Amino acid sequence: MRGSLISRSVLIATSTFGIVSCAQYTARPIDVGAFKSPSVQTPALYGGSGSFEALFQQVARYHPAVRSAQEAYRAAQSDARIAGQYPPVGFTLTTEYSRQADAARPWMLGAAFDLPVDAGERRTTRTHEAALNLRLARYDLSDAVFTLRSQLASALTTLQATQHLSALCDEGQTLRLRTLDQALARVRMGEEDSSAETAARLDLTGTRSACREIETREAAAQADLAALLGVSISDLTTLRFPAYPSGLDLPGGDLLNRRRTTSLYTRADIFKAISDYDRSENALRLAIASQYPQVRIGPGYIWERGLAKFPLTVSLVLPPADLNREAIRAAEARRAAAGTSLEAVVATHYAAEQKARSDFEAALVLVQQIERQDLPITASQFKRAQDLERLGEGTRADLLAAQTAQNSAQMRYEEARLAAGLARVQLEAVWRQPVSDEEMQSLKTLMQSLEVSP
Repeated sequence: MRGSLISRSVLIATSTFGIVSCAQYTARPIDVGAFKSPSVQTPALYGGSGSFEALFQQVARYHPAVRSAQEAYRAAQSDARIAGQYPPVGFTLTTEYSRQADAARPWMLGAAFDLPVDAGERRTTRTHEAALNLRLARYDLSDAVFTLRSQLASALTTLQATQHLSALCDEGQTLRLRTLDQALARVRMGEEDSSAETAARLDLTGTRSACREIETREAAAQADLAALLGVSISDLTTLRFPAYPSGLDLPGGDLLNRRRTTSLYTRADIFKAISDYDRSENALRLAIASQYPQVRIGPGYIWERGLAKFPLTVSLVLPPADLNREAIRAAEARRAAAGTSLEAVVATHYAAEQKARSDFEAALVLVQQIERQDLPITASQFKRAQDLERLGEGTRADLLAAQTAQNSAQMRYEEARLAAGLARVQLEAVWRQPVSDEEMQSLKTLMQSLEVSP
């Protein structure tokens, strides 16, 4: 019997050290030079038949920011499952050898468990904290997806509008050069003084400056779009992009109010403030639970020189001398501060939403004004100048002036549409929701696939 116990003790000790020594990890250092920029492969880029939502969903599946948020969400899922498990259990093996106590039976062997009592507020606090982290990770994933959507929409809207503006700008420069030539001819012939030449030159200079600014904005939009798609700027010339829905009609009041209300539950910053409040509530719950001892139970077995014993130990972690009252007061103060911060975040969101909504409405009013007044008036004036010039009652200078005025109105219209499109993107970014219900459903489907995709 003694020899059998000795051999078992040696076997257990050897196995324990062997298991510990087997715990190894091989580091995987990162080689930054091996990183490559991923590129989007979708028919929407090559055939031009795809929609903005199709392009966006393709970009979202490869973009590093979204993929990083996906991995953080999966880690939070694992943490939530871990939090629901029973805490680690302690296990202690002891051995003693003494021939003086009993020469015939010098060995004493023992084994004991250390079992935490996982119940009550401590377990509730741990699992609730993990659930909060999981929901926060989902909000971060949603925020990363919608931030990418806003960036893509803004880049496409700006690029396509500036391309239209560039064509109009080239036409405007040509018209103003012809105006300058006519002014120079009239000045040489003494029909007008030099002020006409000066005015024509200033108008041409202003147009050229506006064209350079449009080219700069177009180049910036190209750089932004190339970065989002993971392609070079030179490759953009070979691709065809779907148009972002302009949405230059003011949505109904019911939809606007519904988006405004639901935006309280779609923004990550608001949920983070809510999470901070819930965490402070958890801390208060734990501080109250810490007024009572933390219990650990230790059942065991001892074989002492032929005698079998079954000890049971109960260990208590006692509360502080003030029964944790100071910690409770501190937790209550932090909860009150978290509540005040939440109110401030919500108020800031409402202010931002009101401003974005007001900007969108004002941009739509300007678009409608130019569309209903400036464009028809300048088109009518140009047609009248054409008719008078054919009848010999008008001059080419009048015709050129009318054509230039029409070009200026068209440029103002495109600028107004661009401002309205960007205002819509900004309003959607504040809401963290698309304006249309169809796009909203598409976004929900994308989020569901990102949450379950490996």
